[in-house]
Amino acid sequence: LGKNYSSLKNISFSAATKHPKWKMGYKNSIDSATMVNKCLELIEAHYLFNLPYAKLDIVIHPEAQIHSIFEYNNYIYNMVAFQNDMLIPIYSFLNQKFKNNLNNNRFRISNNQSFNFYNVRHQEFPVFKFFKNLDKSDPSNIIKFNVGNEYAVKLFKNNKIRYTEILKIITKITSINIEYNLNNIKDIINYHELLEIKISEKFNL
Repeated sequence: LGKNYSSLKNISFSAATKHPKWKMGYKNSIDSATMVNKCLELIEAHYLFNLPYAKLDIVIHPEAQIHSIFEYNNYIYNMVAFQNDMLIPIYSFLNQKFKNNLNNNRFRISNNQSFNFYNVRHQEFPVFKFFKNLDKSDPSNIIKFNVGNEYAVKLFKNNKIRYTEILKIITKITSINIEYNLNNIKDIINYHELLEIKISEKFNL
């Protein structure tokens, strides 16, 4: 955040995985750095809530403490806030069946505390710009975007590409053309397998 994508060509894998707020595995950490994680969440929201992509967007909240905002018809907003620790939503999801060990994670309002929200700057996150321009009406493009990112992160982890080449790999793999009807989960799995074969043949990745 706050750095142009092009200036990060020499950043190491270790440095790129050091998220300032969350402790996550390397894949989620890199996806957060590139903003791919938010692209995937837009896809989830599109299908889960049957919302057009035109009504979905991303804002950056660097404090990572407000996790959802609900707007009601009377324009009153409810915001859900908690400390940036995945233990809290996991504990809540498990219906609080386990002993509460969350005392150290209580959300507290302090003096001069602020909550900021920023629009995504494309020069910082060009992967998001690529995703915005992607034809998402074709499900195959969404699958290729996801698979392309998986390969790119793997290559970066193995020191085969630079951080700034992640978008290049995603772009290459998304350009692959495979004619296939996608009507159900089985079709998606088969398409995914065909795509991996095509990637190996075409790009030797």
